[in-house]
Amino acid sequence: MFAIETGGMVHNTSDNPNCCFHQFDCAPLTCMLSFNIIQHTSNAQQKSCEGEDMVYFNSAREDNTERTLQITKDEALKRGIRYVVVASTSGNTGLRAAQILQNTGIKLIVVAHSTGHRKAGQQLMDMEIKKQIENVGGIVFIGTDALTGFTHAMRERERFSEGTLISDTLRMFGQGMKVCVEIVAMASDANLLPVDDVISVAGTAKGADTSVIIGANSTNQFFSIKVREILTKPRDY
Repeated sequence: MFAIETGGMVHNTSDNPNCCFHQFDCAPLTCMLSFNIIQHTSNAQQKSCEGEDMVYFNSAREDNTERTLQITKDEALKRGIRYVVVASTSGNTGLRAAQILQNTGIKLIVVAHSTGHRKAGQQLMDMEIKKQIENVGGIVFIGTDALTGFTHAMRERERFSEGTLISDTLRMFGQGMKVCVEIVAMASDANLLPVDDVISVAGTAKGADTSVIIGANSTNQFFSIKVREILTKPRDY
């Protein structure tokens, strides 16, 4: 079932409870990436697909954060996923994730931008918020942006980088999708994630609006990273 959030309400997009494609032209989506779109049947044949919904937010807004993080927590606990990775620039989204996931047994890795992302020598994460995240059990990782650092350097020289193509392709599914994949690679490079399914959370500008189940792997195995299922994303971005 697809669900669209409008003013706090979740709407089923299909009149047929057994079909998730009604009213949507989903062929391009399913052809481009092997997402596990949820399809409810009378016999739930795959354990990993029982009772799950894909939630679309009408637009990319900061106030989607709370709902996105709650869905992330609920799905991680339901599925036995032990790791959650969250992108956070200033640290505010990471801190809220740490508070929501506290005492659940889920390991939280908050990934910040590399130092110098916007201005040489500048770190965008608030160090006081970083301490607060760590005090409630989260891990904060600050490292090289896997799809941004070198790509930006090449753009400054008016040169093409394969990273630009990869980033822009992922952005077809939203800015949050690009970042979700990127931070999984970064955290894997830092030995903070197992080669296993994790939930990755990111947003479009501020806050979080995208939550994705991803089969994690490191940057040098980038195309072995698997986007398995979308839990939440904005429809317009």
